[in-house]
Formats: sequence, structure tokens, C-alpha cells
Amino acid sequence: WAKVFRVDNHLFGHYPSVVYVLIVIHYLQQINPPVLPVLHEMVDLSESDEEEEFVFNQLSVVARQWKSNNTRSLGELLYGLLEYYVCTFKMAEHAVTIRQLKPLKRHKLPWGTRRLAVEDPIITKSNIARAAGSDKAQDYIHVYYYG
Repeated sequence: WAKVFRVDNHLFGHYPSVVYVLIVIHYLQQINPPVLPVLHEMVDLSESDEEEEFVFNQLSVVARQWKSNNTRSLGELLYGLLEYYVCTFKMAEHAVTIRQLKPLKRHKLPWGTRRLAVEDPIITKSNIARAAGSDKAQDYIHVYYYG
């Protein structure tokens, strides 16, 4: 939908495409039962000095063994995604993260007060939604949820 509504081009002040991918992954990790696991909580990478290939292999093994018990339809998941970001997720207080299940508190981060903050899963001190000069995508989410 981001491409259809032309809100996926960061050159025009919108969120980069990766932001949409991360907000979907975050939602799919947060619902009960989850559709996707939080891999960073399944494998301790906090003090890892291992080479990238070793870490990738560890995560791949865990990801292959994990199975979701979620039986929601695609339509239910889409509606749930909109409902989550409109009604449940507290954008003023939390940042989107795919590295942990518990909320990532914004007041501990130097990311300003933009409506949406999305933690870069690689460079964790970075808000990859920071460059967006438009909140058009969030306005579309509100319109399609509320009708």
C-alpha cells in the first residue's frame, strides 16, 4: 500500500521502504500468538565478538526451528496492524524495534519528537525514520482504520 499511495520514497520526505518492513515485522512479533520470533532474544548477541557468518548461522538455526501458532488470516493481520499502530502502540513514548519484545522507551534515545521512531536493527542508536519530513503515511493509516 505504501507504493500505491506514494509514501515510500525518502527523496520526497517519506519513510524509506525499510521502515515499512520493520513496522510490519515489529507488529508480527508483538501479537499473541506471534507470527515472527524476536531472534535477538533467542540468541544472546549482546557481547558477541564472533564473526558475522557465525552469528548469522546461529540466528538461521533458531529461525528454522521456531514455529508460529498464529492462525489469523491475512485480512485479520492487516486490520490488526492498522489497529495496533492507531490504538495500541504509543508513538510518543516508544520506538519500533525488532530486537526486543518489551517496549523501547523513546525518552532514553536522542531521536527528537517525530511521530514515528524506528530503531535500525544493525546500528541500534539510529532512528531510520528520522529523515521523513512528512507524516502522510501515518495519516493514511488513520484514514483506513477509522474509515
